[in-house]
Formats: sequence, C-alpha cells, structure tokens
Amino acid sequence: MTRFKRFSIFGSGSKRNTTRDLLSDEERWAQEEEEKKKLLQVSLIQNEEMKKDVETLLDNKMRNWVNATEKNRLYQSIVVDSLSEEEKNHVNYCRSKYLKLKNQIQIGNETITILTQNRTVSERFFYMFFNPSILEIPVDWKVGLKPFMKIRLLFTPVQVGEVTNFHALLLVGCWCLEWDKSSSLVIVKQLDITRVYFAIDLERLTSEQAIHECFNKISQECCLWNGSKEFNAKSCNNQHFILALLDKLKISHNLKGLSKIYFDTLLENGSSAMTLKLSDELKELLKIDSITFNTHQELDQFTKTIHDSNPYYFSQYISDELLLKCFDEQFWYLRDANANNTNAPLMENEECQCYFNKNQTNYNEYVNKGKTVNNVFCSRSLIPPMPLRF
Repeated sequence: MTRFKRFSIFGSGSKRNTTRDLLSDEERWAQEEEEKKKLLQVSLIQNEEMKKDVETLLDNKMRNWVNATEKNRLYQSIVVDSLSEEEKNHVNYCRSKYLKLKNQIQIGNETITILTQNRTVSERFFYMFFNPSILEIPVDWKVGLKPFMKIRLLFTPVQVGEVTNFHALLLVGCWCLEWDKSSSLVIVKQLDITRVYFAIDLERLTSEQAIHECFNKISQECCLWNGSKEFNAKSCNNQHFILALLDKLKISHNLKGLSKIYFDTLLENGSSAMTLKLSDELKELLKIDSITFNTHQELDQFTKTIHDSNPYYFSQYISDELLLKCFDEQFWYLRDANANNTNAPLMENEECQCYFNKNQTNYNEYVNKGKTVNNVFCSRSLIPPMPLRF
C-alpha cells in the first residue's frame, strides 16, 4: 500500500525550504492548499452511490445521523488492520446504531462504514466537524488578528408539541455540541443565526495551540461516546455529556444560584419546562420555594420583583440573568409566531415591563440587537490536519 505523508498545518516535518521561507503568508497558504488538493484527490471517494446515500439522509431531515459537510467530503474507509483495538470496538458499537437506521432508510453498507468511522476515529471527527473551511454557513477569515475562541454553556428550548422544555448545550466557538436522544450520537452543528442566544462564558482560548488541543480532546471524547454509550434520560443525557467534555478539558462550569439548581434538574431529568426551584436567597425574598412560568407576564413579574427588591442581584448572579434571558427570548420568539396573550409581555399603563426588552421590539429587532455567541476568530492556520489513514 502506498504510504502518504500526513499533512498538518501545525508542522509538516519537511526539510527547510529557503525559497518557501521567503514567500508571503498568502503565497505560502496557497502553496499548502495546492499540496492538500493533490492529497485530497487520492483520499476522496468518487462513488456517486455513497454521495446519493448522504443526500438521501439529508433530504429526509436525518441530520442527527449525518452532517451536511459529509456530502462532499466522503473519505475512503479505513481498513480494519489500520484501526487500534479501541477504535475497532468503537466502530462496531457505533455501526450497530446505524444498522437500526437502515431499517428506516435504505443506505449502503460502505456508506454506513464511512459515517461510522467519521464518528469514532478522532482525526476524522476533528477534520469533518471542526473545520472552519467547510462550514455550511461560512465565517469571515480574520486577517492579522490573533485567533481566539470561547467555550460557553447555553440553555436552549426543545419544543415538544405545544410544550417548551429546555436542556443545556455546549458551544465551542461557532459549533454547538449535543448528545442526541434519538440516535445516541454526538451532533455538531452551527447555531441557527436567525435566533439570538444568551450563553454563560466558561473559558476563552487565545492561541492556535490551545484551540487545536481543545478540539483534539473534544474529538476524542465524542468518539468515545459515539462508540460506547447509549442515551438515557436519567443516567446518560446531554448534561452528562457536557460534564464529561468539561472534565476532559479541565474546565469548571462555576454555576451558582438558579442556573446551578436548574442545571442539576436537567442533569437528573434530561430536560425541564420553565420551572425553577429557588435558591435560599430567593426563597427568603419571594416567600415561595419554586415557580413555573406559564406566561411571559409571569416571567416579567418575577424578574421585576427581584430587581425592585435587590437592584444588584443580576450583577451578582450573571448566570441567573442569562438563564432568565433564555426563557424571555423564547417567549418573544413565540410571540412573533403566535401573538396570543400567553406570549405577550407584562404591560402597565401601556408601557412594556419586560426587564430584558422594554422597547417591545419585534423578534427580528431583538435578534439584531442581541448578544451573539456565534463567535470564533478563524485563521487559515486553524484548519485541522487531513485524515489520510486508509
């Protein structure tokens, strides 16, 4: 078998080339891109049937089983002898998940093998899912700026019929990571940019090496979960997955107050409605043990009462403010979709009393002025190494 030198933007291992050293950054990048294209021609699959399988999955809205970036990035499968024993076990376990899918949609065995290996071999996972050069929604390259990336925790709505539940997601730069209930697979996707998100900062990375190491560790952990675990609402849910990732990265979530109590509820149950068990401080202040927000007005009254009683509360408990903002954002989103009294804000003397949006703007304006969390400063040098193990 022909052996290919593995290409890496973090060090090629090649001898020093004086002419190359005199090139500008843009010229050097163009030269590296040409080298990668040559390797790509060898590694990419030309089988139209497999591409059709992926398109079929996407057309049937099976995005919990396939990522859109895989449509044009199908790599040859790795021969079994090239896999470690752990990788073999993970591939076989993950394959059993895809065989269940085969009962719903007819896809080829080789396609299943490739999709499985993309999710259980860490260098493939890294390249396929954390590659800024193949994003569905392109990001601007930030020329001359030092790369940085934030890791954040987000409470996000999950619509179940007419009921809105919430669960937690981990945001890594512009990527959102979720342990999927229906497939027992890790889903990596970009956030919906038509909505505004309020997330809790956990970590900020400010070097290429730190960002690369972060994605490498995340890829390893995701492959472990894809290849050895099954979703369980009580013992193996999305919150357990988040804690496992944070532990792998040696990051503490540092939650306190309402956000800590709510996260623990999600950890125990998998998801939760807009129901909060109150902290001791708020129990003393409000004379209640818990509260459920069935309407926008109830949420507005709750935040107004807290702020009127202690104007410094939300500056002391920023994560609590962000949690309540997530609830508030959902009510404004539903108000545009269904302008009934349930989703309307609290009004007094014809003035909006919503603590987070007193101008009573429509949802599009709310998004435009909202704080974005879809932020990663990408440089071309953050493109991960190509997975050239066959």
